[in-house]
Amino acid sequence: MSNKSKDQTKSTKQDPHIPPIAGGIFTVCLIIATLGSIYLGSNVSDISAGAWLTVWLLIGIYILFALKVASQWEKAVVLRLGKFKG
Repeated sequence: MSNKSKDQTKSTKQDPHIPPIAGGIFTVCLIIATLGSIYLGSNVSDISAGAWLTVWLLIGIYILFALKVASQWEKAVVLRLGKFKG
């Protein structure tokens, strides 16, 4: 296997690293879900507290996997509103 083919397999492989901003927002959503569920558990029905917890966890998980920080070599082309600007 030549160096060129090794480089191509490296570049096509996705980075499993989670960006720090996504991890931080997920942590905030997790704290909101937990504290809100504890507070709501004593004041409203268990179904409402469970719904609160579920909604915030889903929001946090979505943000965790939706945010991706572009690597330095991926920043060459920026598309704004569907039009190419050089």
